[in-house]
Amino acid sequence: MVPLRARRPAPSGRVQDLLHALALLWHDRHDAAHELVQAREGDPDADLLHALLHRREGDYGNARYWFAAAGAHALYAAAALAAPARALGVAAGSGALDPVLMVEAVRAALAGERARAPVEALQHREFAALAALISGG
Repeated sequence: MVPLRARRPAPSGRVQDLLHALALLWHDRHDAAHELVQAREGDPDADLLHALLHRREGDYGNARYWFAAAGAHALYAAAALAAPARALGVAAGSGALDPVLMVEAVRAALAGERARAPVEALQHREFAALAALISGG
């Protein structure tokens, strides 16, 4: 007899929406991602995604606004982000990722004022860590 394995419950509508918004943002589908995160305004994860969206669009003022709205999000302290954040100079005194410093790093990388590859690598880690947090993994 084959042992039964516990099945993971299906993700909630909230989790599905946020992961969908994250995937859309990854593929630069800004308008569709924007719709999903705006529908969940006030949810810290949605507000953080809103900030990432505006940072990715190059709307840095709006990105800073939404990072403030998201508050002290658990993503900033994710272990996968600590060492690269320190190496890029975008860590707060605690060693956690500072989202405002990261906005400036993205701006500078796109303007050719600093190396782009390490900033993009940290953004990839940021997306993966956020997906794990949203999905509860």
